[in-house]
Amino acid sequence: MYDYDFPKKEEKVGIGKFEDYEDDLFKAKLSIYANTTFIDKAWLVCNPIPVPIYQQAMAFFDYCHKTLKAEGMLLLRYNDGEWSLAACRQYVGMGHVDAHPEINAEQLTNVVGDIHSHPGMGAFHSGTDEADERKIKHGLFMVASSFESMKFSPFSSVINVLGYIRGKSFEIDPVDIFDMNGKLDPNVTFPEEWKALVSTEHCPHCPKEFKFGKHHNRNRNRNGGGGKHWWNNWNKKSSHLWGDTYD
Repeated sequence: MYDYDFPKKEEKVGIGKFEDYEDDLFKAKLSIYANTTFIDKAWLVCNPIPVPIYQQAMAFFDYCHKTLKAEGMLLLRYNDGEWSLAACRQYVGMGHVDAHPEINAEQLTNVVGDIHSHPGMGAFHSGTDEADERKIKHGLFMVASSFESMKFSPFSSVINVLGYIRGKSFEIDPVDIFDMNGKLDPNVTFPEEWKALVSTEHCPHCPKEFKFGKHHNRNRNRNGGGGKHWWNNWNKKSSHLWGDTYD
């Protein structure tokens, strides 16, 4: 559908292994040298995300911002060409989201990424965000900084999008992933039960000495303060895309 070319990496010298990669979201030309994978070219092959899905996410983030004075996170799901959102248990504040999809994993299938909010901070992937995403290794990850559900603004200054293949990221123009011909739905909101999954209390699954802030920002990759990365194990069971994981 859309393709992205990448400059050759200076550290990639000589002839390595070349591979065609494909999943439900992407196709890619990969080059592998010295056990390191480089993305030479990538294509988006998924259907565009409908405008009402964008609106639903913005409505939820607006609630988190105005009512809880906090960030929020939603899971992106893709199945048989259809996009949807799901909420998971999360402990939030202004500057962090500690999300635990493993708590209600049986209700969350076909997860291919997530979208979280940065109220007042700009649409960018923080160092912690990128570290989490590299550990998940595959998928589509978004950061939104403006939450007007009745205004469709798929621009990089409002929503930043990264694709990941085997832990390597590439930027995606929001106009490529969202349905630019879609219409705003004046009746869109988010499920009321999502509110019960969001708490401003300290996360009980992480040690008390881990304070909100530098260590705790959107710690999707932590379970009980350490141990094996739970996301890979969970998605081997629940997701047709992330079932193909690389440790």
